[in-house]
Amino acid sequence: MVKLQVMYKVPGDMDDFQKILSRTHLPYIRELPGQQGIRAYRILGAPIGEQLYHMMIEIVFAGEDEMQQALASPEGRRFVKDLIGFGVNAVTITYMEEASL
Repeated sequence: MVKLQVMYKVPGDMDDFQKILSRTHLPYIRELPGQQGIRAYRILGAPIGEQLYHMMIEIVFAGEDEMQQALASPEGRRFVKDLIGFGVNAVTITYMEEASL
C-alpha cells in the first residue's frame, strides 16, 4: 500500500481555498483511477514552531506502480495541473509506504 500525501500550506484567503478545494480539487482526486481511499486532515497546530500547513490529504493506492499509472492518466494529469494552480510553494507532495520498526 502506498499513500500519496498532499500538504497544503496555510492559505492567504481561507474562503477561496475552501471553494477551490471542494468544487474542483477534491472531485479531481476522487476521479483518480486506482485510488482506494481518500483521507483529509485539518491541521490544528504545530507543537514546536510556526504552523505552516492548513490541511493534508492522503490518497491510497495498492502500490507505487498503481500510483504512477494514476498520475500518468488524463485524470492524474488534470489533478497535477490543478495542484500547480495552488502555487509551487503552496503545497508539499510526498508518497510513502508503511515501514516496520
